[in-house]
Amino acid sequence: MRDPYTMRCVDVCPNNTFWDPNTDQCVQECPTDNSSAIFYGDSSLTKPTCVLADNCSSGYYADGHVGLCV
Repeated sequence: MRDPYTMRCVDVCPNNTFWDPNTDQCVQECPTDNSSAIFYGDSSLTKPTCVLADNCSSGYYADGHVGLCV
């Protein structure tokens, strides 16, 4: 994945960013794809990742106001 600040490849995204598996980039906000699917940042994962609402970690839910699994 690529760090958006340094443009270098990294194993884990920097703090306050999420890995977007669709683009293999680190992003500050998770995207909406072409099919209107909304992705949420799940920072409870070992590698903070953009996930679909149904894929938030157990015990977390997708909060559309902040775009995160909380």
